[in-house]
Amino acid sequence: MGQIESRIPDLGVEQELAQSLMRTETNGMTDRQVLSDVLSRPENRYLARQMCYVLTIQGLMSSCRGIHRRPTEPLSS
Repeated sequence: MGQIESRIPDLGVEQELAQSLMRTETNGMTDRQVLSDVLSRPENRYLARQMCYVLTIQGLMSSCRGIHRRPTEPLSS
């Protein structure tokens, strides 16, 4: 039905994400899998909260930060 893609909102978040990615074993993983792995780690969940998320449904995009959650909600599966 739709797909959610992440966007990096600013240089600060990009640099912190890059540091986390350098500490990650990525052999055999797609970019999407690596990003998911990094953002799902408890020590990096603050980065997940700072990312922008875009929902695309049949070629139509919602705006950045189109998916909202309360800041107090835990980011666990």
